[in-house]
Amino acid sequence: MLLDCADAIAETVQRRPIAPPAPRHAAHARTRAERVAWEDHARRVQAAQDDAADPRRWRWTGIRPDAPYTALWLLGRVQGAPGPFRPLGEAETERISPWRRAAWHVEQALDVGERTAALAIPCPTCSGRVDLHGGAGASPVARCTTCGQVWTEGKAIAA
Repeated sequence: MLLDCADAIAETVQRRPIAPPAPRHAAHARTRAERVAWEDHARRVQAAQDDAADPRRWRWTGIRPDAPYTALWLLGRVQGAPGPFRPLGEAETERISPWRRAAWHVEQALDVGERTAALAIPCPTCSGRVDLHGGAGASPVARCTTCGQVWTEGKAIAA
C-alpha cells in the first residue's frame, strides 16, 4: 500500500523527463557556427539523459524499493526536498498523511530520526529547562535552554 501511495503521488507531482533533441546526422563541423550547434546539441542530449537518470525520480518499473526507502521518499515530498517535482497540493498531502506516522516509525526503527525531550530535572546552575537531544545514531546530549550548559554521556547532571 505504501508503494501504491508513492506511485500515485509521483504520478501527480513528478514532472516528465526533459525530452531529448531530435537526432542529427553525423557530420564534420566545418565552421564555428556548425561546431557551436553540435556542442549545443550534445549538451541538450546530455541534459536529457541526466534528467531521465536522476536518482530522486520515482520509478514504476524494475526492482521496487523497500518500505524504508519508500517512506523516506514520501517524507522528502512532504518536506519539499528538491528534485524533478512540483510542490505537493492539498490532495497529495492528505493522501500521504496516514503514511507520515509510518515514516516516523521507520526513522525510529532505523535510528535515523532525531528526538528532543524536556527533562523534569532543572539545570543545577540556573534552574532553567534542560532539553535532551538524541537519535540519528548520535549519543544523547542534554542542554540547558537558559544558560547553555551541556552534559554529554558520562557527565551527569547534578540535581
